[in-house]
Amino acid sequence: MVTGTSVTTTVYIGPVTINIGDLGVCQSYPPLTGCTGGTPFALSAGQTDYDTLTVTLVDILTTTTTTNTDLLTQVYDLVGVPVAAPVPEPPTWTLLGAGLLDVGCIFRQRIKDGAHLPSQGAAS
Repeated sequence: MVTGTSVTTTVYIGPVTINIGDLGVCQSYPPLTGCTGGTPFALSAGQTDYDTLTVTLVDILTTTTTTNTDLLTQVYDLVGVPVAAPVPEPPTWTLLGAGLLDVGCIFRQRIKDGAHLPSQGAAS
């Protein structure tokens, strides 16, 4: 949700290095810090640059659901929290296949060693 826009013009006189272009997502404003983009641009001594910066302020929303030990569930709408990437879970079938493969390897090793073989028939 866009909450505001700010336009500022700043005069830079070299020597100085400034970021130009799309700055991406920044952590705080003002001043802009923690930006994910931008291209460094160096001004030599005596050079002048007029930099116009347009900032669009956006709330990053996410919904978090929690359940406590009494199994009571609450939903929170958090503002300003970046969406975290989900933690990948190992697929169930892959774990099942790995377990069966391990059991098969153990059984094959026992047959190869001749140990723990089931009896072939009743002793007479």
